[in-house]
Amino acid sequence: MHVAIRRYTVDADSTDEIQGRVDDNFVPIVSGVPGFVAYYLLDSGDGVLASVSVFESREGVEELNKRAADWVKEELSSLLPSSPEVTVGEVGVHELGGGTEPVGYASIRLYQINQGATHEALRQFSEGIVPTLKDQSGFVEYYGLEAESEIVALNFFEGLAEAEESNRVAAEYVEENLSSLLPLSPTITVGKIVVQNSE
Repeated sequence: MHVAIRRYTVDADSTDEIQGRVDDNFVPIVSGVPGFVAYYLLDSGDGVLASVSVFESREGVEELNKRAADWVKEELSSLLPSSPEVTVGEVGVHELGGGTEPVGYASIRLYQINQGATHEALRQFSEGIVPTLKDQSGFVEYYGLEAESEIVALNFFEGLAEAEESNRVAAEYVEENLSSLLPLSPTITVGKIVVQNSE
């Protein structure tokens, strides 16, 4: 699987309008791309939005990127003052929780990583952090992504407290076990999922 994450900074007063347009008009576009698995839009507050698109293949992500760029230019250019920060990665770790409750919140941690260290970091995430997160109440799903010079931990939970707790658990584990591979603090985005669609 492959995932595309886009992080937007917008006028906080326009987030409701953007969410409505995405839900009504963009979700049918993204779900029509071959290999579509899931789409989420997170609202982190203060005008920060992040979208997460999951596909079976890199080709699906690349096709989405083309369609998304065209759609944003046509439909949202007046509401998005700057281009998004985009991260595309291949899923190296994927875990599902056993619950049946809907996803409510997500946490995205983006780590800069030393070249050649991504496989080892993801292995340690899989063996060290993920089992702890899976034991948390409200755990729904985890993706560990390998991007160019980054790795991304994408966590889905039922509630905000659990999503925020995942960041504390991860920080503690990284400090104790991975500080040589991940010397810098990650960029963290935590948000409420305001638009969701999956196959």
